[in-house]
This record gives sequence, structure tokens and C-alpha cells, in this order.
Amino acid sequence: MTPELQQAALVAMAQLSLLREWYYANTHRFDGLLRPPLLEVVPLGRRLGAWDGRSGTLSLDRDMVLGQPWGVVIGVLLHEMAHQYCDRHLGMPAEQHGATFRQVCLDRGIDPSAAGLPSEAAGEAEPAVLRRIQKLLALAESPELHEAEAAMAMAQRLMREYNVQIVNEDRARRFSTRQVGPGMVRMPLYMKLLGSLLSEHFFVYVILVTGLDMRKEGQEVRSLEVTGTPENLDMATYVYDFMIHTGERLWQELRRSRGLKGELERQRFFAGLVSGFAEKLRLERVRVEETGLVWVADPRLNDWVDRRYPHRRSSRSTGAARTEAYDAGRAAGKDLVLNRPIEGAAAARGRALTGPTGR
Repeated sequence: MTPELQQAALVAMAQLSLLREWYYANTHRFDGLLRPPLLEVVPLGRRLGAWDGRSGTLSLDRDMVLGQPWGVVIGVLLHEMAHQYCDRHLGMPAEQHGATFRQVCLDRGIDPSAAGLPSEAAGEAEPAVLRRIQKLLALAESPELHEAEAAMAMAQRLMREYNVQIVNEDRARRFSTRQVGPGMVRMPLYMKLLGSLLSEHFFVYVILVTGLDMRKEGQEVRSLEVTGTPENLDMATYVYDFMIHTGERLWQELRRSRGLKGELERQRFFAGLVSGFAEKLRLERVRVEETGLVWVADPRLNDWVDRRYPHRRSSRSTGAARTEAYDAGRAAGKDLVLNRPIEGAAAARGRALTGPTGR
């Protein structure tokens, strides 16, 4: 098959899947009020999506559909569906992004700013918080273990103080969603455990979702979607990257020193590493809560997740086999210190990892 025919086949597959997504969203987000559009995947230049009320056409950019994570693609589709709703039911111009459009989006768990890729807007809400945490994590690079531990604990406390304050004061805040890590045909246990760690300790909500990866010829994959405020998403993305990169370095060291090998043993090591680090974070959380700084939940975040993922189910991960690799990873996790500055954390539907999943 020529490259042209292969791309045409992928576009046709994507269009069919996107039409299914449209019908699902119309039923569960728009009460079945919309009429099916002419849905096309075509080159749009600098635009990611467009709704044309005159012809009833909903267009998505071909490069975006074929080259971006499926969650990004669905975010743009929902954004254009909100324009379709405003046009057909509220008589608004197709390009208007005013207060009414924003409310239509927010009522349905749709990011009203989904006109660009997620990484372009990352971390814009409270940069001062991240700057202070960057400095603390840089201090956590100290070779003195006590100093490094103290700096990491202070960074965690700062994030907790910030989040407790914005919830107690009910400050205005917006939420968005990113995919962290690659889509995988089979999601290994350590990835599920890492999603649970982010959800439990870093003020975000993590969902295990199923979608397509058009970069892998439309293969169905599972991914971690993380929802929260921009600054919490930056922190959670950084922690994910830190765990993966540090874990790979430690695994290579263990593999050389003990002769361990194989993907299964690597996955067991990572499961132990994440479990050990989670234990450490829980102990630190108990110490902080003893000072009165108790985090319960963000009701606005929970409401947003309810709207974004209207149908989801809870799931619990099974335990990992206790092998030499797992035990070594768990011991290493208990000694981990989150100790590098955040440097432009990359941004990258469904079963919940530690709570309620969606589609």
C-alpha cells in the first residue's frame, strides 16, 4: 500500500471513530439535541478544528488527528460540538467565545480554551507557586540526605498549603486535562500505581481511558488522563517524568549489579519503586496533617470530573509479585527524593484508578 493510500485509510478509520464519539457526546453531554454533522478530517493549516453552520460541517485538522494523543483530538471535537450547540440552539456566531459559550462548555465538562494543544497553556495560572517549588526541588539536590529530605517535604507542604487555601477560600480556578505517558496496548501495573500516586498526593484526578493511537495505525490503546488546575498538572506531569526517568536509571544499575533482566522483572521493579515512594509520601502526609493542614478534596474538581466523565467505574489494581526486583524497587522508592527543578513539564477515556471512570 502506498503512503497516500495508507494515510487515506487512517483518515477513514479516524472519521468513523470520531463519528461514534460525536454520537456518544451528543447523547451524554447535549441531551441528544444536535443533528449529525458532516464530519471531515482535512488539513486546516493553523486551526485544529472548525464548525461551519452554513453547511453543517464539523472539521478537524488531519495532522492533529493523526499525530496527537486521542484525548487531545476528543477535546477539540467537543470544543467544536459546543460551537455547534451554540449556533444551532442559541443562535450564536460560530466563532464566538464569550461568556455564554464558556458556560455551555463548563456545564458539560468541556475545556472552552481547547483551541490549541494543551502544552501551550500549561502552568499559566499560578507561576509564582511553581517558581517557589522549583527552588525547593533544586535545594533537594543537596548531597546531604537530611537537607534534601527537608527541601522535598517543604515543596510538598507548599503545594498542600496552596491547594487547601484555594479550596477553603473557594477561589476561581479552571481545570484542564492532559495525557501523561504513552498510550499502551496493555497498561502495566506500575503505570496504574503511578496514576494512583499522582491522584493521592498531587491534587489531580487520574483516569485510565481507552482510545486510538493513529500514530500506530489506529491501534486501540490505554492511557492515563490527568485532570486538575494548570499548576497541579505541571507538578503531576513533572512527578511522572521524574519517576519514569529515575526508575529507568535505577533499574539499569540494578540490572548490572544483580544480573536481573527481562521486561517482566523491569515492570516488577517499577511497581516496587512506585509503591515504596507512595509509602514515603503517606508518612510525610501524616506528619503534615498533624499540624492541622488537612486536605479533603476539591469539590469543584470533583464536579468537573463528573461532567467530563459522565459514565465511569471504579477499579482497584491487583498486587505485584514479591520478587527480588520488586523488593529492590520498593526499598529504592522509600529513599527517593524529588530533587530536580521543573523545566517545562511536557503536556502530553475510562477507568478511575482511585475513585470513580469515564469515556
